[in-house]
Amino acid sequence: MTDTTDKAESARRVRVVVAGVPRSYQRPLPAGRWLTAAHAAQIMGVSPRVELLHTARAELAAGEIPDPPAEVLLIEASGAEPYLDEIPAEALRGLVSPRLRWAQTCSGGVGHILDLGLLDDGVLL
Repeated sequence: MTDTTDKAESARRVRVVVAGVPRSYQRPLPAGRWLTAAHAAQIMGVSPRVELLHTARAELAAGEIPDPPAEVLLIEASGAEPYLDEIPAEALRGLVSPRLRWAQTCSGGVGHILDLGLLDDGVLL
């Protein structure tokens, strides 16, 4: 790599998309979101390259898919039947793209996500 390429690569943004409301946060929330300012600050504090987007189930259901897509996904997703503001399988399908490198679930188990068969082998779950 050239010096210019190194600088461009280090300056590249990393898209982090948060979607779904963890069951432990299930209470009336504005617009299906749960991140507090403190949560957002912690995520963005990992690196100045982090670009954080918080989307909601209703937005995904309306076809509002993040563009550019996520490289990192922090998600509360359901299997076949969503619970309150969990992201249903069809909406999760819209969030998965070739750019995705890491999917972090809010739940303790991931079998319901693996069973959907949406994630490539190269995606860290």
